[in-house]
Amino acid sequence: MKIVCAVLLLAAAPLAHATDLRGRVEVRHPYTKQLYPRSGVAIQLAPANMPQKPVRRVLSGPDGMYYLTGIAPGNYVLVVNNTRVPLAVRPAAVQDIQAIQVPS
Repeated sequence: MKIVCAVLLLAAAPLAHATDLRGRVEVRHPYTKQLYPRSGVAIQLAPANMPQKPVRRVLSGPDGMYYLTGIAPGNYVLVVNNTRVPLAVRPAAVQDIQAIQVPS
């Protein structure tokens, strides 16, 4: 029984430091110049040393928001609409990512 508990604790250890990321994708209106949420934008998260191997893929929602859950701390590349954004993920419950603008 003790061995089973120890194995379970070791398996769950990386998840204890996992971080949920949240961000928003925006587009600037060509006439008013105001920013609006952009839905349906493909977002990929990959390790910085292997940008061609995404660990997560999501689409932005109707409010422009996207969520990447259970991300281990480390250095990553966030790819949004072919734009690469370096990202350092810290051990925290939630980490907010600065809004990213995409072309209209």
